[in-house]
Amino acid sequence: MDISPAMKGSIVCNSPVITGISCCHGLDMLEATAHVIRDYAVEGFVDELRAQVDRIWSMQYVDRWKQFVYESFGEIRTDSERRRLRLVLDLSRRSIVPPDGIGLPAVDPVPRGELRHLSPQLAELYAGKTELTLTLDLDELLGRQLIARTSGGYTPASDSVLAFMPSARGRE
Repeated sequence: MDISPAMKGSIVCNSPVITGISCCHGLDMLEATAHVIRDYAVEGFVDELRAQVDRIWSMQYVDRWKQFVYESFGEIRTDSERRRLRLVLDLSRRSIVPPDGIGLPAVDPVPRGELRHLSPQLAELYAGKTELTLTLDLDELLGRQLIARTSGGYTPASDSVLAFMPSARGRE
């Protein structure tokens, strides 16, 4: 931020706050302060831009994963395919947690006992079905590599879409 000589004189020399300080010293202080404020503002602006890029990247990650899931199922022809698709999508919605900064979204496992109740639609699709149906669906989705089994439960295998994502700061 450059300050014109006329402004410097009116700001510093006529300022009651700086009485007793020479005009030259006051001008130096004013310029130094202006540089510090400008640098601080630019740094804050750049930090916010980076945060926005990270949020956009996370949204793209979730979107690419959903596209991958839909493409892997193709045309849905049976009730079991509809139920399995809904299971993967609801598991993804519940498990994939966008980060508060740099990095991949966290993937929180869902215990098996909670899978049938991830959404009202999924609960309706599993109404009247046995545990064997859920087991068969999970086995099919594990075989397709759309979900993963962990010690805490099940997660979407969403890291498979990373190869199709642009690299971003902190994810190289």
